[in-house]
Amino acid sequence: TPAALEFTAVANETRVVFQSSNHLMKSDATLCGPVVDDVSLVPVRVHAARRLRL
Repeated sequence: TPAALEFTAVANETRVVFQSSNHLMKSDATLCGPVVDDVSLVPVRVHAARRLRL
C-alpha cells in the first residue's frame, strides 16, 4: 500500500531510518517481516544558499 511520510530535517545531513517492531524469525534464524521498497526522498524546499542561479 503506498504511503507518504513527511518530516523536517534538523541538519544538512539527516539520517532516515525505517524500523519495524513486527517481524518473525524463521527456523534458520533469518528475519522476515514488512518490506519497504521503492523509497524516494524528495526535497520540498531548497535552501537559498544552495539554489542554482541560471
